[in-house]
Amino acid sequence: MDYSATSSTPLTAQRFLDQYGHSALTMQSTDTVVDAASHFHATVGGKKYSMAVVLDPDYFVVGVLSLGDIVYAIQHHKEALFSLTVADIMSKTVIAAKLSDDVVSLLKLMAEKDIRHLPVVEDGRLKGLITRKDALEGLYDDATLELKSLNQFVFRSDARY
Repeated sequence: MDYSATSSTPLTAQRFLDQYGHSALTMQSTDTVVDAASHFHATVGGKKYSMAVVLDPDYFVVGVLSLGDIVYAIQHHKEALFSLTVADIMSKTVIAAKLSDDVVSLLKLMAEKDIRHLPVVEDGRLKGLITRKDALEGLYDDATLELKSLNQFVFRSDARY
């Protein structure tokens, strides 16, 4: 039995996305706010998101849009709501992860910045999305797998003593 597969290496964003999926709710900056709002009810990769990554036509990340941004727009731009675009209300400063970042560090970053979603980018292009909840579940699964492998090593049946 090979025990070298135990995960003593950190769970990276790349490994996380490979295991749990690369799905993310996306939209374009030219979409109207009303159209954008209608996308939040749909599931993407079996999940519902409260934040969308805004992409340009070449799939570069240019912003993020949350349900909170839409609620704010409704409250403060009532008269112009139907003419607003995603670009008018999105957050243009995007906190993003790299594929090589480890998930524990990303969880700390999310806690520091008080965010629940983190786009993962490579060369400015979206590769996937890590949510706080999914990251915690991924770390739990990773730790459980490592514990199981260690238990098999310690309590293996072919031991001489």
